[in-house]
Amino acid sequence: MAVFMVTMSCDDDLLDKTPVTGLSSDSYNSEANFDAATMAIYDVLQWQNIGGQHVFPLLFQDIRADNMHSQFANFWAAGTVMDDFTLMNASNFNVQLLWQKWYTGVNRANIVIKRAPEFDGFTSGNMQKQLVAEAKTLRAFFYLEMHKMWNTVPLVLDPIESANDLPPLGRATREELFAQIDKDLTEAIPDLPTRSQSVLGRVTSGLAQTLLAKSKLYQRDWDGAARYSELVINSGEYALEPVFYDNWLEDESNENGIESVFEIQYGDGFTPQYFEAAGTSAQGSGSWQMMFTWVSGNYTSFSNMLPNADLKSAFYDKVNDQRFDATFLTVGSDINEISPLLATNWGLNDCCGGILDADRMSWLRPDIEDCNYAKKYFLSWELVDQLLEKSNSPKNEKIIRYAEVLLMHAEARAMGGAGSIDGQVSMDLITDRAGIDPIDATDMEAIKLQRRLELATEGWNRMSDLVRWGDAATNAKLLSKNFTANRDEYLPIPNAEREAVGFDILDQNPGY
Repeated sequence: MAVFMVTMSCDDDLLDKTPVTGLSSDSYNSEANFDAATMAIYDVLQWQNIGGQHVFPLLFQDIRADNMHSQFANFWAAGTVMDDFTLMNASNFNVQLLWQKWYTGVNRANIVIKRAPEFDGFTSGNMQKQLVAEAKTLRAFFYLEMHKMWNTVPLVLDPIESANDLPPLGRATREELFAQIDKDLTEAIPDLPTRSQSVLGRVTSGLAQTLLAKSKLYQRDWDGAARYSELVINSGEYALEPVFYDNWLEDESNENGIESVFEIQYGDGFTPQYFEAAGTSAQGSGSWQMMFTWVSGNYTSFSNMLPNADLKSAFYDKVNDQRFDATFLTVGSDINEISPLLATNWGLNDCCGGILDADRMSWLRPDIEDCNYAKKYFLSWELVDQLLEKSNSPKNEKIIRYAEVLLMHAEARAMGGAGSIDGQVSMDLITDRAGIDPIDATDMEAIKLQRRLELATEGWNRMSDLVRWGDAATNAKLLSKNFTANRDEYLPIPNAEREAVGFDILDQNPGY
């Protein structure tokens, strides 16, 4: 497997990192260095650009599915491919670099898992165990993400310290992959702190339990999914934010809040480089700039990732459902409420006309879908104006919210999973917070819809949900994008990786 041979050193702050290239025995001679090596695993989560290619989660989940699309696909090749399944092939650079991204995370985790138990200089045995548990949880997360993209992949469980050590491994079976994911998480839980005991942003026992519930969901082990979801629910460590949009407050007052199970830590003030130029060393997120529209002046963004009209219409109660206005900026949105300076410079109500002014005519595309922008990653003009580099958003990005734990629990119970909490209780919490009428928590189609609406445009689940439900091949939007059953459920194994290991060893996914 190709990996980037880089470790990181850092202080306690997850964002305060200085890259150090290479691996040596000096990296394993102090507790501080082991903590730094653990922080290097988290660093991989921040990567949205590698070698000039985009690896946003949204590309492979919401855009590839039916939630979002690439508006300016004529000059954004990555989005073009995700909008048309026939264009995907095993030489796709974005897919290759996504593969390398997750295996880099796996390799960094393997280093800590192997080396930390060998080091006798820890001031506390609990610290030693916790770092190993964090690494195992993150390794399990990476492998679960790889399952969602490629179905089965090689299991690499030992550190790779040079290109000569690349293991000639074939793909694990589905059973072997999930067995390792579950083993890592089960072993990690006893040595991890709870949310209230942990440093914000670091792995917790609640995250490991949530990932176990998700692993069981993908295995269709409904009892297991219900059981581990209920451990998180009964912990009392998490709750829904009373106001849905408070999960994405711009002032950072609610990052790592009560609803956050796991999120990517981002910040401004680390580098003045454009996020693509900074690449994997960028500490800010490029999501807002990729999602919103160009406004003349210092608000330079690109409309590359936009919600589909179909997603907007899926919100059947647009008046009462507070998730609608929290998910979209669209015709009729009051921009003055969130950014007076932006409202002064750009009238959103005219955004579909394409004739606001001569400078922006070519950026406004009334012929594409609908005039919708993704609000969850939105930044106001006022905040952008203060950033060291306007492409580096300081807003954290949610990977898992407590809402997803409730949705997984409701699904597992609806599918017959045994538990002590009624799935209706979990679903009522979701619909009550949204402000909509209750749904029947035994109705799987209703649960699927609520999962789509709740998690829309966050970028971690949509395509994989359609695949695991068996709904991809009948989804109208996917069919309009030339989806082929038994091929397009998963991405191709990159040809470069197969060549490095051996084409006869690393098998390709069907249809590629």
